Amino acid sequence: MVYIYRILAIKKYSVREKRFVHHFQCTIWPDHGILEEPASFIEFRNKVQFSPSSKPPFVVHCSAGDGRTGTYIALDILLEQLWKKPTIDIFSCVNQLCQQRAFMVQNKIQYQFIHDVLAEEILTGFSEIFVTSIPEEFKKLKTSKANGEKAMLKKQYEEFIFPLNQFHPTESYQEPIFTNVEINNVSSTKQNALEPVYVVQFQSKIWQRKQLPFPSDLIELIQTVTNSCGLRKQLLIHCKDGITKSSIFCVLCVMICKIRMNETVSILRLLRTMKKKNPQIVTDYESYKFCWSVAEILQDENSTYYSYCHSQEISEIV
Repeated sequence: MVYIYRILAIKKYSVREKRFVHHFQCTIWPDHGILEEPASFIEFRNKVQFSPSSKPPFVVHCSAGDGRTGTYIALDILLEQLWKKPTIDIFSCVNQLCQQRAFMVQNKIQYQFIHDVLAEEILTGFSEIFVTSIPEEFKKLKTSKANGEKAMLKKQYEEFIFPLNQFHPTESYQEPIFTNVEINNVSSTKQNALEPVYVVQFQSKIWQRKQLPFPSDLIELIQTVTNSCGLRKQLLIHCKDGITKSSIFCVLCVMICKIRMNETVSILRLLRTMKKKNPQIVTDYESYKFCWSVAEILQDENSTYYSYCHSQEISEIV
């Protein structure tokens, strides 16, 4: 989870009036460090900036009030300028903040992170849309031009997702090794023996072949699994080769969660973020298009699953 949202009620003992502070806490930003993915910052900043409850003045703070605070303020200023001015000056912005308070951008990795976030926004900022606009946007993106030009959806995949098939993650990444595993029931009479762990298994019968299932069938499967597991229970997803079907299922779980929790979403940015973790996720155009098809059904008011997407109870995908 990127952030926690709270509403704090503040009141003086001598005054009856209450004042409310809308508090957004980023939970994955380490001290002296940066967020793991630029997209996580964009998502957090958009939530703060465009939430209906967000009204100035804004107060930004971290443990010491400098490194992460200055990085956030610098990015907030530069992202605001990015689509309004022909040029932006990152160095001047950071330098001006540091003249007002020392160490506002604390180290090299935070300064580099500012560049990474701006680059990601330039690449994918156009793809941020209101979740209610998904059906209309999908129809527009998948329509081929009259002059024979490729549909915008296919261009998105080829220009912004396909190149990540050859991406090498910065973290240590190993190719998965698959073996045949046999699990037997084991009993023990030792007093210090571990208690058995019970696993609830869901085996899908709608995805036996290589071709993708109907989007509605997969939505129903995800709904069944997440509702049965409840909140804060971990899911282990696996398939025959450990990646092809499992990765699409995981992408859709995260995507559905984001659509249910946010007013806006960028499916393109979500795919890019997950492919940076594992380049083998969604390796073809049809899978990318399938993700959009699922999102379209969730936002179609005539769909059976529209109420599922707009219900108040939200399951957390771990």
